[in-house]
Amino acid sequence: MSNLTVESVKQEISKAYISLDNPEYAFLARGKSERPYQDLVDELLQRFFVKDSTNVNQDVSAVYLLCNVVAETQARWMLQLSLVARYGVLFSLTEKGPELLCSGEHGSEQIAHLMAKWRVPILTSEVLKTRIPLKLFYTEPENVCIYQALFSDVDLLPWESRKILVPED
Repeated sequence: MSNLTVESVKQEISKAYISLDNPEYAFLARGKSERPYQDLVDELLQRFFVKDSTNVNQDVSAVYLLCNVVAETQARWMLQLSLVARYGVLFSLTEKGPELLCSGEHGSEQIAHLMAKWRVPILTSEVLKTRIPLKLFYTEPENVCIYQALFSDVDLLPWESRKILVPED
């Protein structure tokens, strides 16, 4: 994980999609059948309520909604695990919308710990917002960033738009 650079992430994206101008999505079928994050998900299931919230039309990741099994406050998170390459992004789900987390913030320490244990780097906003010339279905070309390439083909970055609806439980 220490060798994580924007350039190395871009190289993994290029390798998975084969062509940035005419991307192939074979990695999706492979990722769904191989279930590369199953050990992490199994451990999350022991500690949290976990709901698969993947949108097969937009997501190139497995998307999970998590909430505390037992807690004084009902904290909720959204975890996206890329099927493009082994990366994750973690959001705290608040009334104001999704808030991007870069480590174990807002009560998400257990999630961040498990991601580190299973070698799933949590990408930072700086990396996620880096532009990449990938042709996608839903995202306008001038808006395509590493986030869209790795996780979800949505035109707006979820943590920058309060218009994004937080999925219901």
